[in-house]
Amino acid sequence: MSAFGITIAPVFPVWLIIVLFCLGLVSVLVQFRVTREKLGKTKALMVSLIRLGAISLLVAFALNPSLITKKEHNMSPSIALLLDTSQRMGLSASASPEKATRLDEAKALLLEGDNPILQSLVEKYEVNVYGLADSLRPLEPSKLGLLEAGDPEGNIGEALKVLSEKNALVLLLSDGNVIWNESPAEQVPTISIPVGSPEAYRDILISGVKAPPLAFRDRKIVIDVTLKSHGYAGLTLPVLLKESERLLTANDVRIPADSGEITTTLSFTPKELGQKRLSISIPQQIEENIFTNNQINFSIKVVRDKTRVLMVSGSPSMNYRFMRTALKSDPSIDLLSFVILRSPSDILNVPAHEMSLIPFPVETIFVKELTSFDLVIFDNFDYSMYLSPNHLESLRNFVKDGGRGFAMIGGPKLFHEGEFSLSPIEDMLPFRFVEKESYRRDGPLEVRLSEAGTEHPMMRFSENFLRADTESHRFWQEMP
Repeated sequence: MSAFGITIAPVFPVWLIIVLFCLGLVSVLVQFRVTREKLGKTKALMVSLIRLGAISLLVAFALNPSLITKKEHNMSPSIALLLDTSQRMGLSASASPEKATRLDEAKALLLEGDNPILQSLVEKYEVNVYGLADSLRPLEPSKLGLLEAGDPEGNIGEALKVLSEKNALVLLLSDGNVIWNESPAEQVPTISIPVGSPEAYRDILISGVKAPPLAFRDRKIVIDVTLKSHGYAGLTLPVLLKESERLLTANDVRIPADSGEITTTLSFTPKELGQKRLSISIPQQIEENIFTNNQINFSIKVVRDKTRVLMVSGSPSMNYRFMRTALKSDPSIDLLSFVILRSPSDILNVPAHEMSLIPFPVETIFVKELTSFDLVIFDNFDYSMYLSPNHLESLRNFVKDGGRGFAMIGGPKLFHEGEFSLSPIEDMLPFRFVEKESYRRDGPLEVRLSEAGTEHPMMRFSENFLRADTESHRFWQEMP
C-alpha cells in the first residue's frame, strides 16, 4: 500500500510569510488601478497577474514544501529454530539402544507427521534454522534430514545473544545437555522442546577444574574438581591426577543420591621447575554413554618462589658471618644455616639431655628436605663426621640430576688432608687431590721482615719502628 503527503518546512515564521503575501497582494491591486488608466484594463490585468504569480512563487519557496511518498509492506515476524547437534544428541532417544537417536526424534518433530512443526511455522513466520554446537551455524531446511550429531557441546547463552538481534522468538529442540550461563541481557523469548528419555542417559563427566596457572616449587598446589553424574547415584569412583602417565595423586569420590554435582580437592607438591602438563581423569564406567568427557587436560607453570640456600659451617668464623649477612640481605634468597658448635667426638661433662645445643639434623636435611634447596654450601665443614656415603651420594645426585648448585669454602676442618678425596663429593669439585704426604710441618716457622717490609707503612706501628730496641720491632722478632 502506498500513500502520499505534503509537508512544509518554512524558512521564516509562517505569520511573517502571510503578512508579506498580504502586503504583496495589496501592492498588486494598487498597481492594477494605476496602470489600468495608462495601459487599458486588459494589459493592466495581465501585468498584475504576472506580479501576483511572482509573489506566490516567492511565498512557495519560503514555505519550503516537500512531497512524501509512503509505501507499506507487511512482513511476517522472524523466529529462530535452534536444533542441538551435539554428541549427546546421537544417543538413543529411549532406554532401548536400537531405537532412534535424539536427533532423529527432533527431526521427526520438525519434518514428519500430519502437521510438521517446520511447515506450520514457515506458513506464518519467517523461519531461520540454526545448528547449536560449539558455534552457531545456519542450516538449510531442505537438508535437515541429512543432519548428523557429533559436534562439541554448545553454549545456549551465547547463541541467544546472537539470535536476539534479528529474531522475535527462539524455538530450541535439545535434550537439555547444553552450556547455560544465565544473563539479564538475554531478552529474547525462548521455547524449549525436549527430546530423548532422561532415564536412558548414563554418564559421569568432569564439569569444571579450578587450578592456578602459576605455582611455586616445593609448595603444595590445590586443585578443585567438580564432577557431575547421570544415572550413577551412590557410586564411589577414583579421581586421578597425572603428569603424562605418572600418577601424582588420587581421591575417592562418592556420587550423591540426587546425582547432582560434587566437588573434590586434589593436591600435590611439585619438585621440578617448568611447564607441567597435567590431566584429571575418571575411569570409564559400565554402560556409560559418553566417556570423552571423563578427562580434562591443563597445564601449570612451576617457578621458584625464592632461591633456597643451605649453608653448614664447621665453626663460627668471619666466613660464616660474612656469608650469612650477605645472603640474608637479599630478599630473593631463603637461607637456612647451621654452625657446628660441638661434634660427636667432643668430651662432655654433662648429660646430653641437659645440653642446650641440639645435634645437627642430618637425616631431616639430607634425606627429607635436600631437594627443596637450590644451593648447598659447606664452609670449613668436616662432613665425614656427619654424612654417610648414602648422604654424599644424594648430594651428588642433587647437583648432577637436579640441576642445583654446590659450593665449598676451605679451612682446616674441611678435608683432613685429603683423607676423603675418593668420596662422591670429589666428582662435583673443579680439582683433584694428589695423594702425597701431608704438607704440615711440626717445627716452628719464624716470621721475619724483609728490608722492604721494614720501610713499608703497613708494618710501621710507630715512628721509631726501625730502631732495634723499640717495642714494635721486638713484636716481629717474637712472632711465632
